[in-house]
Amino acid sequence: MRHTSFSKKDQSDGDTYFIRWRRQIRTLPWHRFFNILLSTNGKISNFLPPVTKDTIFAKLHDFEVFPAYLDVNTMDVLSSLARDANKNYNPERTVYLGIPLWGSLAQAGVSIIHLIHLASQKIRNFSKNNKDYLANLACAVCSLALEVPPRIAEVDSLIASHMATAIGASLDCTSILCTYPSDTILALGAMKGIIDVGWENNLDTLVELFSCGIVEAGERGELVNRILFLKAYADAVNECYPEEPLTYLQKIPLKSFLNSLLRDEIHGLNKLLEDMEIDEAEISFNHWITLLATNQDYVG
Repeated sequence: MRHTSFSKKDQSDGDTYFIRWRRQIRTLPWHRFFNILLSTNGKISNFLPPVTKDTIFAKLHDFEVFPAYLDVNTMDVLSSLARDANKNYNPERTVYLGIPLWGSLAQAGVSIIHLIHLASQKIRNFSKNNKDYLANLACAVCSLALEVPPRIAEVDSLIASHMATAIGASLDCTSILCTYPSDTILALGAMKGIIDVGWENNLDTLVELFSCGIVEAGERGELVNRILFLKAYADAVNECYPEEPLTYLQKIPLKSFLNSLLRDEIHGLNKLLEDMEIDEAEISFNHWITLLATNQDYVG
């Protein structure tokens, strides 16, 4: 990112370097730059990029969302390194389709297993406490595509310490909207975090969210389905690959997933899949995403 250097003679006006830097970045395209700033800071200062309405909370409350969020959802800075596009399934490509940190480390020789371990540590802020509310909340929000209400006290900490990304702010800059963009490695880290501390501990955190009214009543049934599907996939992977290091990027037979999900409740499942000609189908997924309406003015 280029910017004009500050000259010493500019100091005569008494402004701090930060004030002059802030004035300067007003003239920069917000594309890319603000994503980096918001991904690493839990507080918003008194400058904002152009804004647009988006997300459920932004529509229901007096919030605006940064157009840069459209790029936060598709962080493809290193996508050119993701070879074998449209060819055979290659899990290694995923390291280049998210936060640039993963791709940079992969280029330096870090294995995908170690990247996922790092992601699981970072999203939990290196907490080893199975009952850590914030760490469990971060993993649940990332894996299950939960919307985080902007007025809860945890928002700042999720952004500053648990890998969440700020996507908007209230007009008075007192509350922040945050989310977890669709990032496969980070989502795998969140899923590993859930499995390592146990599904029960994470479900206890979700129950606390219910009691606080954070998850709307109408979304709770859908949330239960997301949990069941994700756990069924994780259990099926453990069964299909008992001796391999698990990345949860492995493909599994569709019938193995359905057996894990339904526990033999559908009689004649194999015959049904054969009749549908999908008996050899395979699947792989590791998190849910939320599709949001976008402002067409910012879509190329």
